[in-house]
Amino acid sequence: MDETQDFIPLKKYRRAALAGLFMSIFVAGFLCLHLYHIKLNRAFLEHQAYYQAIDSQVKQKSAQASNVIDNIFTSIELPLSYQFEESILQTLDKTGSYYHKLAADGGEVVVRRTLQKDASVPDNWQQILALGPAFNTALSLIPSLDAIAYVKEGQFAFVRRRNADTSHLLSAMLDGELAPDFSKYNLSSSQRVKIEDKYYFSVAKQSGDAKGEYAMLVYDSEDIADWLNELTVEHVKVSLLNSDKRSLLNDEYIELRPKNNTSNAIPWLGGVQLYSLRGYGPIDVVYEQDEMQFIKPVLFEVLLEFSFLMTFMVAIYVLLSWLGNRIFIRPVSYFLNYLTHQEQTPKSTFDYIVPTDWQPWFKTVKKVITQKQSLLEQLQRNNEILDEQVQSQKKALSRSLEAKERQAALLNTVLDSVPDLIYFKNIDGSFIGCNKAFELFLGIEKSSLVGRELHEITCLYPELLSLEQQMHEQMQAITQTVVLDDKSYLLTLSPFLDSQRGILGSLGVARDISAQQQAIKALQTSEENFKAAMEYAPNGVILVSLEKEVLAMNKAARRYLECSGFQPNIHLSSLFSSDNYLAISHILSMLLKNTKNVLELSISQKPPYSWLQLSVSLVWDKAKVAKYYVLHLQDITSLTQAKLDAERATLAKSRFIANISHEIRTPLNVIQGVVGIMKKQYCSEQHLGMLAKVEHASHQLLSMLDSILTFAKVERQKQAVCIEPFCVATLIKDCQELIAPLSEQKQLSLSLKIDERVWPILQSDVNKLKQILLNLLNNAVKYTQKGSITLKLSVITDNKEQQLIRFCVADTGIGIKIEDQQRLFDAFTQGDESLSRQHEGIGLGLAIAKHEVSLLGGSISLSSELDKGSEFSFSLNFDKAECAIRQEHAPVLWLCGKDKVKHLLGLHDICVVHSANEAAQELVKKAYKSLVICERSEANALAQYMPKQVGSLKHVITTDPSFSLPTLRSTTVMCEPEIMFSQSVLCFLTHQQMTSESPQMQQEISGCLCLVVDDNSLNLDITENMLRTLGANVVVLNSATNLVDVVSALQPDIIFMDIHMPSIDGFQATHMLKEALPEFTKPVVALTANAQTSEQAQALEVGMSDYLTKPVAHNLLHQTLQQYIKSETSFFDGQLALQQMMGNAELLNKMLDKFANMCTEYLQKVVAQNDVVKLQMMAHNIKGAAGGIGFVALSKAAMQLEQYLKQTNQLQQSHLVTQLMMRLTQAREYILMQNKGR
Repeated sequence: MDETQDFIPLKKYRRAALAGLFMSIFVAGFLCLHLYHIKLNRAFLEHQAYYQAIDSQVKQKSAQASNVIDNIFTSIELPLSYQFEESILQTLDKTGSYYHKLAADGGEVVVRRTLQKDASVPDNWQQILALGPAFNTALSLIPSLDAIAYVKEGQFAFVRRRNADTSHLLSAMLDGELAPDFSKYNLSSSQRVKIEDKYYFSVAKQSGDAKGEYAMLVYDSEDIADWLNELTVEHVKVSLLNSDKRSLLNDEYIELRPKNNTSNAIPWLGGVQLYSLRGYGPIDVVYEQDEMQFIKPVLFEVLLEFSFLMTFMVAIYVLLSWLGNRIFIRPVSYFLNYLTHQEQTPKSTFDYIVPTDWQPWFKTVKKVITQKQSLLEQLQRNNEILDEQVQSQKKALSRSLEAKERQAALLNTVLDSVPDLIYFKNIDGSFIGCNKAFELFLGIEKSSLVGRELHEITCLYPELLSLEQQMHEQMQAITQTVVLDDKSYLLTLSPFLDSQRGILGSLGVARDISAQQQAIKALQTSEENFKAAMEYAPNGVILVSLEKEVLAMNKAARRYLECSGFQPNIHLSSLFSSDNYLAISHILSMLLKNTKNVLELSISQKPPYSWLQLSVSLVWDKAKVAKYYVLHLQDITSLTQAKLDAERATLAKSRFIANISHEIRTPLNVIQGVVGIMKKQYCSEQHLGMLAKVEHASHQLLSMLDSILTFAKVERQKQAVCIEPFCVATLIKDCQELIAPLSEQKQLSLSLKIDERVWPILQSDVNKLKQILLNLLNNAVKYTQKGSITLKLSVITDNKEQQLIRFCVADTGIGIKIEDQQRLFDAFTQGDESLSRQHEGIGLGLAIAKHEVSLLGGSISLSSELDKGSEFSFSLNFDKAECAIRQEHAPVLWLCGKDKVKHLLGLHDICVVHSANEAAQELVKKAYKSLVICERSEANALAQYMPKQVGSLKHVITTDPSFSLPTLRSTTVMCEPEIMFSQSVLCFLTHQQMTSESPQMQQEISGCLCLVVDDNSLNLDITENMLRTLGANVVVLNSATNLVDVVSALQPDIIFMDIHMPSIDGFQATHMLKEALPEFTKPVVALTANAQTSEQAQALEVGMSDYLTKPVAHNLLHQTLQQYIKSETSFFDGQLALQQMMGNAELLNKMLDKFANMCTEYLQKVVAQNDVVKLQMMAHNIKGAAGGIGFVALSKAAMQLEQYLKQTNQLQQSHLVTQLMMRLTQAREYILMQNKGR
């Protein structure tokens, strides 16, 4: 039990029991050890018995072998009763080796003769041959015997074997390999010999004194080993030894341990080895076993017996311990536990049931203990009562003293910590005490102050004495502000009264209130100033409570709100209209919820109309609690009116610019159109020069007009940035093509310096970037008389997603003065603004460039020196666009130098090589679609070396303009200049179409049908003439009134539409056309003098395909036709028709009139005709008539119908008939409208 574990006698009892158990275990272990030795002796004796049995078997076998050999020698001595044939002897006498096998398994005779030694046949050979039956008997009786022989070593042998298949054993016998050593014993055994994968040993005996002549028994070593294994037990090794101590079973040398006294006492030490060396026998037996294998079974038996014995002893010990514990130890333990703990005895002790034999003793002991316990408890109670009384008296006295000390200390601490002046006086006026602040005030310590009066210490402060006298007289406390040492104090004098209201002394408390007095004065001054500032502020101020009641408002606010009779605490809603009050309430709620600083609101007042700007804020205290609102009112009527006037002025200016742009562009269109027409006609050089000047002047005027329009957008801040991918090479080439003619005219060199690291496709507003560069380059050409113009692009920073590129335009012109550089970017400003300036322009280019650079996220800078040139530069950050090779171009083989395009060629589907040989190898290994050659020297060499492989490519792009493949037309050869070559090529291969100087097929536009709609007759003439010079057929309308009917009948290939027309403008006309003829999908191109972006967007919105601004350049008009004319068949070939009429225009007109009438007749007949043959004949006639007069499209439609009717002889393809009727109507309407024009 846990309750008795500290009981010392029980501890000793248990220790004694354990000691007895351990002693028993020790004795049992000693006995088991003795038993272990006995069992080992017994096991050794058993092994000796096994050995004796095996040894006797071996002795028997040896004796048996000896008897067989003795019988052989005895038989040889006896005379024969029969004779062998003489032929055997004659055969034996022959020279050379000889072998003979006797009949009926009588044995084998082997004779060996050599040149060195002649064999002699024994004289008694017949007796030897007569041994055959005896040999057979021995082989039958001895199963382990493999052969028996009589041998004359090296010469003669008579043998009988069990297995006579091979002759190896016979040879070994003749050679003496199985011969024993007869030097020690006459009967002896040989060594273990391996003969043809088997091991043998022999037992032999010599024949008398004849050396080398003996009888031999040959045994199979493995058979003997198997026989011994059957006789022995497990883990025992038995060996047969010859006279040399070698085993006849495994040829192992056996080390025999000497037999001494130690080995006799413990013979198994080092292992069991039993043997007996006999001098008379041919074979000795050795019996061996490993020591561990010998001990292991005995040790297992002893340990098992010891375990059983230990289990029994422990079980007996446990049983005795349990009985002793139950009968004696447990009752005593519970009893001692009770005696030890008494009232604190655990419940488990009282729950214990006492045995019957112990109950009388327990009762007696319990009675005695109970009596003593009661007396002891009574004595303890009396002592405790006495101790409590003494302790309570002690504690009461101690508490009283501690309380008094605490109160005194607390009072002194409190008084010293108070900054006020505090002192105590007796009835006679002497000081009883004071605090630290009063000590410092008087400059004297408390110990020197006590017992003395004020006049004894200082002559100052007489007012204190007079106030104390007044307090004594009034018998009550007095509070008054006094000035002591130039400071204001609030002094309070209070009397000490006893129970009879008699004065015992006085208490004085003085508080320094100088700072409060000054703060009150400052607050009063500040409040007066605030009220004055608020009242006379030029803007209105209103203080509003959180409940929206007006706390105060100044004079300006009353004037603005026309509230002369203001009374505090009126509601805010009474000052404003309902709409304005709701807006103000919303702002007040937002301030309270969002805790913002200031919110603003503009409101209008009732007539006379005025505008007020309200700035509303919320005032918070230090605890972040909202106190009241402050409303600031400002009259912004004049500012609002000025803003409205400015907006109206800006709108009027925009309208003026738009109108003047339209009005100027209209005559410019006429001027440039007439000049273009006249230049194509025959003119003298003088006239051409004059026309060039007119054209130049019109271009200048148009450029100025574009600058004014752009700057107007800048002023109105209407410019938007359109971010899209663009090809850098195309941008630079466009700028170069536009600036190169200007620089060549002034004999200036235009050079480009482009960083090879510039990414080929970037993202930005390319139109604005192009305009910036053109403005800078134009200025550079304008202000440079000789030298060069340089455009430079350099990469500043580069990463995977972005590039920061610096653009620089430098010239060697006149330069700019330092004082003029700052204002150069202002609008309508030039470097030279004198009346004698040499350079033209209106001074808007740099202002526009600066604004557009800013829009793109950069800033432009200028570096210039007078008479040396200028440099304008800006840096922009660009996002890189994805460069993925298009499928129709991939894969690409790129031939270039090792130092080029390093940063551009980390792209998929591009293989880079650096020589023509490498390129040739790649072309053989892989099928490429595109080949890029950067080096001129490599291009022709590669084409000549591998023309077939190069000719199989889809595209070949090179810098060599002389490169060609005349015999291979399937390959498109493109040439690009070396500047920005890699960027141009990558644009072509990835996103953008590359501008190439290689000749390309242009779409045929001659003979197309164009409809021009314009209310201005001059513009109609100009546009018509320009289109006719391009080979187009033109029909004009001066109004859009009947546009739908004309288009329905005429079906033009393209419509050029003016925007500003009376009655119906271009937008309305296009909308009507799209609604009335949804099947008409031909392009409608706006042709107007208004260059505003808003009109361009509106044109695209109503369904127009493009937007051209007048005056339209001849080449731009040509490009537009090429872009939109998709018809492969010409409508009307005027040149062909004129040739058919022998160049007679008048005759052609008459024939056209007749053909128009024929078209009307044909239309009527086609509609009414149902006969296939007649319709086929009619189509044939139309084909011939239309083709002869030049209507190619009509002729083709008639031919298609004719061919169809011939092939099918059926009238099912109604769309061919419909097409023919449409072409007839088209031709008729065209002729009729041309007649109206004439």
